[in-house]
Amino acid sequence: MEESNGRLLAVSLRVSIPSESLSGNLVRAQLQMARQGMKDAMKRMHEKDLKATECNSVIEYS
Repeated sequence: MEESNGRLLAVSLRVSIPSESLSGNLVRAQLQMARQGMKDAMKRMHEKDLKATECNSVIEYS
């Protein structure tokens, strides 16, 4: 989450999941943590009455 002069510029979430760890339970756990991180960022935005000019998430499999 980036801020500039009290105005939110962007919220982004990047998750990298190594292909060797693509077992179902591990991937679900990592994606759950990523979703929680995005929820936390959005909650902080709301508390500061900020508006996102950009919001994105990326899930990479390497």
